[in-house]
Amino acid sequence: HVFLMLFILLFIHLPMVYLGFSLAREAELLSLFFLLAVFWDFLWFVCNPHFGLSRFRPAHVWWFKSWLLGLPSSYFIGVALSLGIYLAGGLLPGATAWHERMTRWGMVFALFVLPTIATIAVTSIGSRRRLTVPQAD
Repeated sequence: HVFLMLFILLFIHLPMVYLGFSLAREAELLSLFFLLAVFWDFLWFVCNPHFGLSRFRPAHVWWFKSWLLGLPSSYFIGVALSLGIYLAGGLLPGATAWHERMTRWGMVFALFVLPTIATIAVTSIGSRRRLTVPQAD
């Protein structure tokens, strides 16, 4: 996992090779990383045929110790870190206004949420079909 996370961090920093480094851009990239980590982890459970959404519960996912509103509390921490880091970039000189930054972050968040909902719908339909199709002997 460590090397995968390092690879993802390196990969999302590729735009800085061409655009150059700035603290505001670094804040945006780290914010994106935290959102990506939360949604990627959740989608692993949704798409994994050995788990699925029906087994995404504390009894089956024991390594998440704390849960809130049916989700691991670390997901909320990741989303809060993402928002906080993105908004902190607004404290830098020449940064865009706070309301514009909130709007941009909200749009990126929606770009993660909408495909996640579609994935949940597709995988739940597929899992229901597997349950209702009789197996040949």
